Amino acid sequence: VFSGGPAVIFSSRFHPHFMPATLQNGERRVQSTTVVPVVSGDRFLAMIVIEDITDLSRQVRAFREMRNVAERELEERRKAEEKAQRLAAIVESTDDGIIGMTPDGTITSLNSGAERLYGYPAEEVIGRSLSLLVPEQQSGDIPYVLSRVRNGESISHYQIVSASCRERG
Repeated sequence: VFSGGPAVIFSSRFHPHFMPATLQNGERRVQSTTVVPVVSGDRFLAMIVIEDITDLSRQVRAFREMRNVAERELEERRKAEEKAQRLAAIVESTDDGIIGMTPDGTITSLNSGAERLYGYPAEEVIGRSLSLLVPEQQSGDIPYVLSRVRNGESISHYQIVSASCRERG
């Protein structure tokens, strides 16, 4: 049924061979030829086992491809994490106050610049309303700010009138 492939070399120990083979209909298959020497008294015999391992070969190739994809994805993730760490360091080191919040105005994070500007440590304000940091005279701006946040827009250089909200009492 199979044709082609290298010649089988007999040896005194277990000797496997993997070779491509072409069926009579032209389909390419992979066959494993295993030669097992058998000594019986003064006679030398060989048991030859030929197996079609095309599916196994495909599984090995698929596994290798999955491994390659996983390695590429891990490398991309590592690069993304490094980039995120660099950006986080920039955000944390700036003197500008940067506040993270949910669309409803709950504070989720703030950098050290915001801690200095507003006079609150992050632990005290995370989970609380943005209105805590906005002076009364600007409290009407909160719905505008939140609508921009919900629309995915950034708020550029929003200024608070007082130097420190904590000074309000």
